[in-house]
Parts: sequence; C-alpha cells; structure tokens
Amino acid sequence: MTKAEVKKTESGKPTFDKDNFIAYDVSIDNIEFDLLYNFENGKLFNAMLIYKAKHVSTERYYEAFVNISETVDSKYGAHTDQTKWVDDLYKKDRGNWGLACSAGHVNFRYVWEGYSGTNIALIMGGDNFKITLALMYTDINYKPKTTTGF
Repeated sequence: MTKAEVKKTESGKPTFDKDNFIAYDVSIDNIEFDLLYNFENGKLFNAMLIYKAKHVSTERYYEAFVNISETVDSKYGAHTDQTKWVDDLYKKDRGNWGLACSAGHVNFRYVWEGYSGTNIALIMGGDNFKITLALMYTDINYKPKTTTGF
C-alpha cells in the first residue's frame, strides 16, 4: 500500500504525517494506542501499535503485555517466545517482571510468523524505569536496507 492508500483506509485525521511515517490515535478493545505506519520507497512495510497508557506500577505493563498476547494468540494461534533476559535477578520472581523490564533486565518478545504475509511481534522493553510496549506488523518480504563499511 502507498501512503495515500493507507490514508483512505483510516477514518481519523493523522496526528503526525511526515516523509515515511503517518501516525493516528486509535482505540482497540478500550485500549489506547498510537498507530504508526512506516513506508520505504513509497510502500508500506510496517505498522505499529504503541501502548499509550501510563502506569505507576510497572507490573500493570506486564499485565497488559500478557492480555494483548492472549488476544493475539486467539486470533493467530500460539506465539513463539523470543524473550531475552540480560540480568536474571528477577527471572524466577514473576511478580516483578514489570520491574525487571523497566530496569532493562529483560526484553519480552512474542512472535507470530508468516500469518497472511505478515510477521507479527509483541514487544516490551525498558530502561531507566520507563517501559515501551508495542505490537508490530511487518511485511514478510521486507528486507531492511543494509550498508557496508564506513
């Protein structure tokens, strides 16, 4: 899809529209997201839903991650867990996985590969006690531009 085609499919007005990006505010199942469309060479290659809620308790982010993953599992089937632990301090303490994520100890990543020409990834990562939670849809044929040398 081109940028113009994507704009025709969205009912709202973009919150951001520049170069290779368009963003919208959306609500899905009463959850607020920033919806970001990414283009390369005039073609859509990726769309991201970025979780907008702000929580005092880091565990609420992990709860949201689990709830979203269950919703995606119900639509696309079981995910593959590609979670990476950098520091095992809280690995055996599931009640502190949100805290572990906010401290940069773990990056949660669940993937659903090849669904209808799309790779799907739910990610949650953090640093300095700030968490980012996003659901990404990427064209299965997309190959990022690579550079060699300096």
